[in-house]
Amino acid sequence: MTGLDEHLHRPWKPGGTMAARHQRFRRRAKGLPNWRTVRYADDFVVLVHGTGADAEALREEIASVLAPLGLRLSEAKTRVVHMSEGFEFLGFRIQWRRKRGTSKWYVYTFIAGRPIRSLKAKIRALTRRTSQQDPGYVLARLSLIMHGWARFFRHAVESRPSACWITSPGDGWYAC
Repeated sequence: MTGLDEHLHRPWKPGGTMAARHQRFRRRAKGLPNWRTVRYADDFVVLVHGTGADAEALREEIASVLAPLGLRLSEAKTRVVHMSEGFEFLGFRIQWRRKRGTSKWYVYTFIAGRPIRSLKAKIRALTRRTSQQDPGYVLARLSLIMHGWARFFRHAVESRPSACWITSPGDGWYAC
């Protein structure tokens, strides 16, 4: 993935946060699209500030960079969506929404449906009515499951939205 990171960051060669911001500002002033990558292990999402066509072009470019490495984008997981439609990434549902009572738009992170269903299934399996398991074991196991789940999803539905993706809905942020 290092080759992909280098390829995506080549247009502005960030030498620090201020230099990267300046380059993004200059690209935006010229009407060129900007993007940010968010990566965890072999999963990544590219946030594109531009049109849907810009996002599609960047997806094709990413596919061409990955091909010589023997890698390809998953057809099932790869799609281009507008941030107002939202997308799932690492068990989170990420979506652009208007803050209730205001005209400001923010990116919110929610827990996706599949992790919630998985948690409910684990709890049901441990707490069946006909279970003959020791109550101490069941409570300890439930505590471990809930603690791990709560730690992983601690950033979902924060009282303060992520500041790095705040922009107006007229601008086109797409995720691919």
